Amino acid sequence: MSDPSRNLVAFLGGRAASGAMYKIEIITVASGLQADAYNAGGSGSWKHQGLVERSGNPVTVLGKALRKFAEKTTPGRDRTYNQPLAGGSSTPALDKALIGGRLPDHPLVFDNLIVDHLLRR
Repeated sequence: MSDPSRNLVAFLGGRAASGAMYKIEIITVASGLQADAYNAGGSGSWKHQGLVERSGNPVTVLGKALRKFAEKTTPGRDRTYNQPLAGGSSTPALDKALIGGRLPDHPLVFDNLIVDHLLRR
């Protein structure tokens, strides 16, 4: 049975030209929000890379997750995760700054309306 207090509220993810994938999932937890990083080879399963941030302040979690993922989209890296996981062409690098405390509108970012609710508390 799934834990109803742990809902996915935001997701940042991309694929490198090599097929390697990287994502950060942001979920609700009892204390607020939590961001976890994962990676996978082209045909491999997802491996947990560790906690990015956990806080009762949504802006803290979103900001840390965005900065960490944006670093992975910077051109010139050995692996640049700038293609959508579902396929498609390369996207521009992500800016590391939140926009009004929210994640940017970008093809590599999914932001659920639950985040808006949490920010209004």
